[in-house]
Amino acid sequence: KVTIDGFLIDRGGGAIYYSDGEMGANKRIEGHKDCTPWGYRNLNRKMSGSDPSIELLGESFVVRNNIIINSPWWGIYVKGGGKGTITIENNFILGFQGRGIEAITGGGWGTPTWVIRNNTVAFGWPMEGRGISLDPRADNGKNVVEKNVVAFTAQTGVEVTIDKESWED
Repeated sequence: KVTIDGFLIDRGGGAIYYSDGEMGANKRIEGHKDCTPWGYRNLNRKMSGSDPSIELLGESFVVRNNIIINSPWWGIYVKGGGKGTITIENNFILGFQGRGIEAITGGGWGTPTWVIRNNTVAFGWPMEGRGISLDPRADNGKNVVEKNVVAFTAQTGVEVTIDKESWED
């Protein structure tokens, strides 16, 4: 079992921001430099990188009590399977592009129990700014998503992609 517990990850130093606001807006903010996160900005992912701040692939993970800020792509990305429990809880993710939390069942192997609870996910940048994204598959375990706070995401607060085989009549 792998546990990631109590890290502070600030990727602001490596994040590159557009100085003119949203792409094509031409709203230069006086006094702000091209590579600072302050003011009306949009993250330049191409220059900042596209890797998650925490990335885990496998089974039986716990990701808890972490603070992730200024993530140029996904805050927490877990692709899991097996028969254990995958728990993502009590994390604070502020300022991300893509997804705050991305949980994907691992290609149809295993039946893990996913528990995503008590997380705060806020301020997702415009490109795919989804707070929590869950991708359950038929017969691939149990999913519990509860007591999370999702705010100020540019697109979806919580997105659940369900394949046709998972639907109940």
